[in-house]
Amino acid sequence: KNGYGEITYGRRNVSEEYYKGNWVMNVRSGFGQLLKRNGTVFKGTFVANQPQGDCQIEFPNGDSYSGEVKRGVIHGIGELKRHNGFGYAGNFEDGLRHGPGRFYIIGGTYTYAG
Repeated sequence: KNGYGEITYGRRNVSEEYYKGNWVMNVRSGFGQLLKRNGTVFKGTFVANQPQGDCQIEFPNGDSYSGEVKRGVIHGIGELKRHNGFGYAGNFEDGLRHGPGRFYIIGGTYTYAG
């Protein structure tokens, strides 16, 4: 498959994943959107079937992330907004906050940088 396409993995309405976006030689490549079985949505660049580079992620609990991703894991510079009103902008490594960054309250005045 080459070009734009859509595919559903798994049994219908039971444990399915859904992808729509670009393909190169049957591999998700370029811009696309992946809805995972757990409800997580990845929107952005795909390389070798994995989200890679700049992505937006929406988690089923209401959290969201915008920034760099490496092989489907938050990694690099980005911003995580929590459903509880807190946010973090800065560096991530293997899905965890790492290095310099800034905690804040969304729409509020509290900020901690370090």
